Amino acid sequence: MPGKSVDKLAQAFTSVLAKIPNAKLVIVGDDDEKNLIMSYLKRFIRRHKLQEKLLLFQGQFEIRKFHAVADVFCYPAIGKGLSVMEAMAVEVPIVAKGTDKKPFVVEDKISGLLTKDSSELSAEENQLADKLIYLLERPRVAKRMGKAGRIRIIKKFDFKKNIFGVLKVYHKTIKHYYKRPKDLYNYPSATF
Repeated sequence: MPGKSVDKLAQAFTSVLAKIPNAKLVIVGDDDEKNLIMSYLKRFIRRHKLQEKLLLFQGQFEIRKFHAVADVFCYPAIGKGLSVMEAMAVEVPIVAKGTDKKPFVVEDKISGLLTKDSSELSAEENQLADKLIYLLERPRVAKRMGKAGRIRIIKKFDFKKNIFGVLKVYHKTIKHYYKRPKDLYNYPSATF
């Protein structure tokens, strides 16, 4: 979880709880090799008395069951996050840090809400909290965004369509070189 900014998410969650006392935050996964983030989160939970509100599920890589019960999926990291696409595929609206990669996946105000932070590395807690509160207080909007996210995944990231697109590019490339066979073998040879 290094670089995923779950510490920022935990801090934002305290603001969410101030407005929505029955909210719960579930953090799933276990790619924190040195357990630094998990140790921080456990201390954070104890310090803020969040044992019933902020739940950690380490060693979980099968997160579909968590998506099935989620109202919102929050990914405050800078990376593109395959888990964002997985959540969108099951109609869960997204709150995420706006990056040059995420708008490619999440359409702001259509399939989720993206932060517009001054920090390059992580989302700011207040923006995460505001966006989470917005969606949690508006289940119809969240549901509409979730449906839009699934439609986007089906249209833009369909496996079969993308495979055929890649194969088409390979076919054109091979066909291009097949017309000029001398070019195919006219590369400088490597010496080892």
